[in-house]
Amino acid sequence: MFDAIARSGSKLFPGAAISVALSVGNKVNAVALADEDPDRAKAWRQRFPVPLTREYMHGVAILEGKEMDIPDVANAPNEDSARIKNFLATGYRAVTMMPLLIDGKAIGVLSIVRIDLGQLTNQQLAILRAFAAQATIAIENTRMVNKLRQTNSILEKVSHQLAKYISPQLYQTIISGEQDVIIES
Repeated sequence: MFDAIARSGSKLFPGAAISVALSVGNKVNAVALADEDPDRAKAWRQRFPVPLTREYMHGVAILEGKEMDIPDVANAPNEDSARIKNFLATGYRAVTMMPLLIDGKAIGVLSIVRIDLGQLTNQQLAILRAFAAQATIAIENTRMVNKLRQTNSILEKVSHQLAKYISPQLYQTIISGEQDVIIES
């Protein structure tokens, strides 16, 4: 699913690399990347996981739930020196980061990283916000489906254990949904 998000993003932002990163504990993991240059993509992936700190742009975007659009990272304000150094080591020069928000809390970030300098247009930012919202919904739906599968697996195990201790007729009655009849009788 994450690779599909990144590939879709690369269609919306040609010439840019699209990255999906999620926070897991005190780390940020790159879970997908789409880039035309396989060597740059490999180098980007090898930088992860990174600590979930403000010394990394991903950390700022996640910890603060903050959009970032930096047209030339090499000329960003000096207070970002650790972030600048960490980002420039990737070989990219410009970055736009859109936090993936659930209930106002960032679970990750969708990044548009570019070799070419420049900010995204207002229209591109609006597209990126909408795309990030859609990606967040897809991520959350996947998490919910996985949780549902896990719960169903547990319920199935409990059901099999229950079947060992009650009569087959009572078990079938419960499974068929006629538990109200049992409770009343």
